[in-house]
Amino acid sequence: MKYLPKTAQVIFKKWGKQGGNARNKRLSPSQRHSIASHAALVRWRKNSVVPPMPSVRLSSLSWKNPVYLEEVLAEGSLSDWRQLYQQIVNYPFGEVAEALERVVNSVTIYGATRLWKGLLACLQGAAPGA
Repeated sequence: MKYLPKTAQVIFKKWGKQGGNARNKRLSPSQRHSIASHAALVRWRKNSVVPPMPSVRLSSLSWKNPVYLEEVLAEGSLSDWRQLYQQIVNYPFGEVAEALERVVNSVTIYGATRLWKGLLACLQGAAPGA
């Protein structure tokens, strides 16, 4: 909310607290527990740096390894793709992004190459397809 004026930020924060308190009153204790547990799982999963998918060809796994990235794009699950996307979002010009760029420029993986090229272009501020 950095782009909003300070007064708008204060108002939205106040409204958010009011809405959160109203929702809290409507939910049962078990629903609140379930929501909190799910949020904790998502938080911990997001901070995980261990590659989730075992490799067929590699013994040490790294997001920076183009061979591993090729396997993730070709054989990985949506969860694996989410973790890769999070790596790229955090550092669009980092080592993982560079390795991914090398992979998508050298191999054609049906349904993945074009998608990841576009995502990289958008995250790095270039026009897709340029």
